[in-house]
Amino acid sequence: MSFDDIREACEDHLATNWSDTTIAYDNVKFDIPTSAWIRCFLRPVSTENSSIGGLSKRNYASFWIQIFTPLNSGTGLAYDYAEKLEVLFSNITLNGIVFYAAETIRVGDEGNGWYQLNVRAECWAQSNC
Repeated sequence: MSFDDIREACEDHLATNWSDTTIAYDNVKFDIPTSAWIRCFLRPVSTENSSIGGLSKRNYASFWIQIFTPLNSGTGLAYDYAEKLEVLFSNITLNGIVFYAAETIRVGDEGNGWYQLNVRAECWAQSNC
């Protein structure tokens, strides 16, 4: 499974199961709203042979979801969204993609009027070489 296949599966899973905010996708035009919103992207991490002789490989990646809530409005809403997104991407297998426990990372004031948290879901998928 290619990195683009992993990205597509992650985005589809998010779009199907998320309605709390609008979603910005990587390299797709997006008008930033005045209310909370999220942005997602796939970050390829590494590829390694998963069998002797190189008959198959594993692509490791991180699916990132950035949560933006208006600055100076408290942290509760951002952490509520983060918890929901962690549940959505933790300890599941999705179309052959294996996810570990997702985690929340605090960014705070990102400099443009938003309070930011990130949710990172580490995953891998196997494919033939």
